[in-house]
Amino acid sequence: AQGYGAKGLTGIKVLMMAASRQPDIVCIFVGANTGSGTSIIDTKTVTLAEAQHVLAGMAGCKGFVFTGLPETEDSVEVRFFSQLQCQWVSARGGESVCFRAEPSDGFQPVVEAILESDGVVLNHKGAEWLRGHRELVRALVSKRGSSLRHASDALREDRDIALAAMAESDEAFPYVGQPLWHDPDFASALLKQNGLLLKSFSDSLRALPEVVVAAIQQNGTALEHAAKKLRGDPKLVTMAVQNRVAALEYAVDKLRADGQFVMQMMRINPAALRHASDELRSDPKFILPLVRQDETFLQFASEELRRDREFILEIVQSQGDAVRHAHHAMWEDGEVILAAGKQDKRAMRHAGKAAWNNRDFVLTMVRVNWRELRHASEEVKADREIARVAITQNPEALQFVAESLKEDPEVVYWVYQQDEEVAVRHARANVFTEREFALAAAGVQVPEEWLLS
Repeated sequence: AQGYGAKGLTGIKVLMMAASRQPDIVCIFVGANTGSGTSIIDTKTVTLAEAQHVLAGMAGCKGFVFTGLPETEDSVEVRFFSQLQCQWVSARGGESVCFRAEPSDGFQPVVEAILESDGVVLNHKGAEWLRGHRELVRALVSKRGSSLRHASDALREDRDIALAAMAESDEAFPYVGQPLWHDPDFASALLKQNGLLLKSFSDSLRALPEVVVAAIQQNGTALEHAAKKLRGDPKLVTMAVQNRVAALEYAVDKLRADGQFVMQMMRINPAALRHASDELRSDPKFILPLVRQDETFLQFASEELRRDREFILEIVQSQGDAVRHAHHAMWEDGEVILAAGKQDKRAMRHAGKAAWNNRDFVLTMVRVNWRELRHASEEVKADREIARVAITQNPEALQFVAESLKEDPEVVYWVYQQDEEVAVRHARANVFTEREFALAAAGVQVPEEWLLS
C-alpha cells in the first residue's frame, strides 16, 4: 500500500495543475521524501510539461518524482513510478511529486495525500479547484467524513456529498452547509442513518410528520426532539415506542397520564409503565390490578406508592414476595416483612437492618429457625425470651446471643442441661464459677425457671 505522511507540512508550497480535457486529476505537491518502497519504471530528463505528456501515455505509471519546484521551466531529471512510498517533510526541502489519479481507483493517491496531510496541501496556491471537484470530494469524505471541512461551500451544501460524509462519521456534522438543515429531503435521508440528529434541524422540519417518522423509525427516543403537536399524536408515539420503549417518556403529559393509552403501550412492552406519568404510577386503583396480574409491575410504580405502607401491606397479604419490588424503606419495616413472609417465606430474605431490630419480627423468625438469631441487632440478641426460644431448638444458638447472656448463669444452664460441651465452647468462662451455676450443675439446687421443660 502507498503511504503519504504529512508531518511538518505547514508552509509547503503546492502548485496544482489539471488536464481539463480528461477526467484524471493531475497535481504536484512539494516537500516529499521518497522511500525505498518506491518502484521506478523509467527516468528521463525533460521539462515538466513534457513529463506530463509522457505520464498520460505511460501504462501502469502513477506519477513522477523530480527535484525542484513546480514552477521551473528547465529540463529536470524525472523518475516515473508505478508505486510510491513517501513522507511530506518540509516547506522547501525534499522532492516534488506529480500524481495522476483516476476516477476508477477513487483518485486514491490524491485522496490519501490530502488525508495524511490533514488537508494542509489544500491550503496552498492552485488548490481551490480541488475543493470544488465533486467526485474527488465524494471519494474524500467516503474515507473520512470530517474531511467535508476541506470542501467548497457549494459542496458542503450538496445533499449527496453531505450524506456520504455523515454516513462515514458524525464528525462531519459541524461542516454540513446550513441550508441543508432546512431541507426536508436531506433530513429524511440523514435521519434514517441517525434519528437523534432530529434535534439539529429547524423547528419547521421537526413539525413535519414525515421527517419525524424517519427519525423515530431509526431511534424511537428521537421523539424528544419532535414538535409538541407530534409528541401528542398517539400513532406517532406508538410508532416510537415500538422502536424504543423509553420513547414514551417524551410523549406529552396528557398521553402519559392516559391509563388506556399506557395499557396499549404496555402490550407492546410492559416496561412502558416505567415511563407513564407520576400521577398514573401513583394511582393505587391503576397499579393494584396490574400487580395482581404480575407482581413485577410494582417496580414501575412511583416511589411514593412503593413506600406507601398500607398499599404494600395490602399487596403482600396475597403476594408476599412482591415486597422485593417495594421501596427499600418497606424492607426495614418488621410488620411488613412479617406479613409478607407469612404469605411467602421467600420474602424474609429482603428484611433490612431495622427489621432485625424489631423484637416481634426476630422472635417470629427465630421460632421458625434458630439460626436467624445471627441476623438480629445486638439489642435484640440480648432479649432473654428470644434467646430461650432459640436455645430450646438447639443449644448451639448460644453462640448468637449477646455477650451479656453468655455470662448469665440461667441462660448458660439452659445450654448446659442439653449439651455440656456446647456450653463450655460458647459461654464466658467466669460463668462456671458462679455459685448459682455451680449448685445447679451439681444438681444441688436448680431454680424451677432454669428448667427448659
